[in-house]
Amino acid sequence: MNYINFYSNHFKPLLVILLNITLTISIYGINDTNLKLTKTLNTFQDTTTVSIKSYKREINNYLKLNKIDAAIQYSLRVLNTTTNNDLKTEITIKLAELYFKKNDFTQSYKYLETLQINNINFKRYNAIGELYSDINDYENALKYYNKSLYNSLEIKDSTLITTTYLNLGNLSSKLKNYEKALEYYKTSLNYSKNTKNFRAISAAYNN
Repeated sequence: MNYINFYSNHFKPLLVILLNITLTISIYGINDTNLKLTKTLNTFQDTTTVSIKSYKREINNYLKLNKIDAAIQYSLRVLNTTTNNDLKTEITIKLAELYFKKNDFTQSYKYLETLQINNINFKRYNAIGELYSDINDYENALKYYNKSLYNSLEIKDSTLITTTYLNLGNLSSKLKNYEKALEYYKTSLNYSKNTKNFRAISAAYNN
């Protein structure tokens, strides 16, 4: 009998489970009421096969537990192993957001600056523009909002148009161009009424 193969096949799964439990306890703390001893947030997951959907799910699990540092570590691990360019872009945007949550604006800006605007799904332009606006880089925020507006008008995506006009209004307000901001808010409101986007309607009215 090949004893090496026998022990490898029979005891390796148990070893992986024990390591998972140990690492999970180190993340959450033994007395943490949110302790999870499941495959959720599995440290030994093969990150080379992670999809955008599964990545977002894992990150949401971390954030529900307010584990921002763990979310960053997971993001970096996937970023360094995946060959999926769309996933890399998604992770880069998320890392900028996560570092912003930690008030680490330098790191947030660093990841934003690695993005290539023409390689990004235009539906993500608003999110990137909002991050730039939050760190007071209004020039880049405007660049992404304008690209979003151009593409959303091209495909007549009323929901995206509504959001973009709302963001342009917020940006104009930050720049103290209140007349222009009001114009954007009114346009956003008109589109939101057509799409019955009640959240956007509320946001436009509040501004």
